Amino acid sequence: MRTRILVLVTLLANGACALYGEDDGGDGDSGSGQLCGGISGRSCPSDEFCDYPVEHACGIADGGGVCRTRPSACPENYAPVIGSDGQRYDNACFAHAAGADDCGAAPAP
Repeated sequence: MRTRILVLVTLLANGACALYGEDDGGDGDSGSGQLCGGISGRSCPSDEFCDYPVEHACGIADGGGVCRTRPSACPENYAPVIGSDGQRYDNACFAHAAGADDCGAAPAP
């Protein structure tokens, strides 16, 4: 029974991640697209970050993500976020460049 549940969860997670992985943010370079995070705790290559779908709460709920290429340049707009590494960043792009996903707006200091 446990094996059947694990297989079902894996299939559902892979399907959700594959759907999410089709969105590359409009930059045309989505990275390797390999699955990351989740129960397996897979890591991305050093030049990528694990991009979690919103419903997976930055991996907190054992949800997996998809590896995306780290940006090499970011806009200087100030829209602070908390990264999946617990750090505060000036915007989501800076979090991604540091190898973390953006997990929502950062509270005021």
